[in-house]
Amino acid sequence: MKNYILILFLFTFNKSYSQCSFRIKTLDFKNGSIDFILPPKSNLVLNEKGVFRKNLRYHSIEVENLNSNYYVSLSQLDKAIYCHTKKTKILDSKEGNISTVTSFCRIQWKNSGFILEIDYNDFLDKSPDSIKKLFEDLSKKLLVEFAKKEVQNTWATSICQNIIEKIFEVIPIPEEASLARYISEYDVSYGHSFILLNSKIKLRVDAVDIDTAINGNWSYRLIGTSMISIYRDKWGRIIQNPFHNFQNKGMPDNLINNDGKIVLQASTEDIQLSNTLKECDYIFLYQNNLKKNNKSSSPGGCNSSSETSTVNCNSQLWHFKKNSISQFYLNDDLNFSSVNYISSFGLRNVIYPLIEIVVNNKYVSIPIGINFNQLKPQLSITNSTNIFRYWNGKYKKINLRNESILLPSDKIQF
Repeated sequence: MKNYILILFLFTFNKSYSQCSFRIKTLDFKNGSIDFILPPKSNLVLNEKGVFRKNLRYHSIEVENLNSNYYVSLSQLDKAIYCHTKKTKILDSKEGNISTVTSFCRIQWKNSGFILEIDYNDFLDKSPDSIKKLFEDLSKKLLVEFAKKEVQNTWATSICQNIIEKIFEVIPIPEEASLARYISEYDVSYGHSFILLNSKIKLRVDAVDIDTAINGNWSYRLIGTSMISIYRDKWGRIIQNPFHNFQNKGMPDNLINNDGKIVLQASTEDIQLSNTLKECDYIFLYQNNLKKNNKSSSPGGCNSSSETSTVNCNSQLWHFKKNSISQFYLNDDLNFSSVNYISSFGLRNVIYPLIEIVVNNKYVSIPIGINFNQLKPQLSITNSTNIFRYWNGKYKKINLRNESILLPSDKIQF
């Protein structure tokens, strides 16, 4: 009888703590309901008083042995240790070296890594929209915090992007904040959007030609598209084509204005081959007003006088060096005063960010931000569908809902 009780206890404990799949769960807070993605081994449960169970309040992730080698550091991220614990805080203030990132997030720095702690009770009296915004802002603040280690040459260049992606991979997050792992934002009221590029996000660039019409108006025509990918070398620096890596001298800067910020990319490999852009390790795709009947703003606004501008009325890439990324964000937008360079591919270019997912063992490119409902009719997906998401180097099943946003490397089988 005792053995039976022990087995039952172990089974129940394992089931509550060590869930082996992603789950999407609706939590009812005081000011509304919100869907959370619960990765494997994580859980969030509210008790009858409307607060989190004691063992589910604090969640943490620990990463060790980061160094200046980008590839080695990537492998260390897959060894990250996640846990949740009782009401006693995970971080030990006696050990010191703790940074407060937000009211609900703290980081304790180790010799070659860190422990990050999140207090989920901080969200109990917030509205669903504000909780989503808190996680989106968290990713931006973490980028600033982690980038400081790169400036000190302690960690590999750009590894902080991957660290933030790993954090959002293993901790519970609002489902609507899924793209926050890529330092992304879309502002409906203002009309701009941006996302920090990495090797999982490809860019499809329109090539547009321009003709002069009779009455002085401009006429544009699409003449083709091209695909752009970025990779990293062992130090974390951007590289587009390893075969051209030997071209490291005598490159043009491609600057086209007096303030020294605007760059015209003459080829789809100019991120690597431009003497200015190749020094910038962080690149945001920035979409502002692409039509003159949209709201005009500066920089990047589109109005009748800027129809022939190589920057305004265009998709833009904003390039930051690692010593300026700590000031990349200001007043809910990218910070023009701290960006090192802004580039485009010429008149009226539009850039689409694409990701790859796996459908029935074949890679398929889809627009980033697309949800499962939008994809189903395009691929004739049936109701008997299994969906898997990448987690700590493995695929785990996820119960995606119709409005769930798809992420890079998601696998769909039907």
